Amino acid sequence: MTDLGNSVKVMQAPRRPAGSNHSGWGTCRFGNAYHTATDLYSNARRDMSGGKLDLALEEFSDYLKWYGNTDLAPNAQYYMAYIHSSQGDYDNAVKEFDMVLEKYPDNNKTPDSLYNKGLALTKMGRRTDGAQEYRELIQRFPANDLSKRACDS
Repeated sequence: MTDLGNSVKVMQAPRRPAGSNHSGWGTCRFGNAYHTATDLYSNARRDMSGGKLDLALEEFSDYLKWYGNTDLAPNAQYYMAYIHSSQGDYDNAVKEFDMVLEKYPDNNKTPDSLYNKGLALTKMGRRTDGAQEYRELIQRFPANDLSKRACDS
């Protein structure tokens, strides 16, 4: 029954035009299944909330691979950084926060990325670098609640 359901989904999924790439297209194929950008992002968020952090990292990575130019791409990049940070992997967290700030410089996750990058750097013993991120946050987003928290750090 499951195979029949999957076959129907595959048959109903729109075909990608020959020679086109995946950016901007509504579905992509993973194994035998097609996933829309919304489904892939929602699954990653659900898995992250459910504590399946390694799976969520993989799903966010896939999301960025196929849908890296969408409105939710900065969020996906941020959540990858956040997961690394929550696992105590501050080196990779800082790299991922940098990706948010470099690839998507003005988005809704910019203040969060600056704050959490500063926090990760501080936890790595790089207090001066962390303070620099906090200063940038306060300069660019003085009214943001995270700026107030950065002042207290």
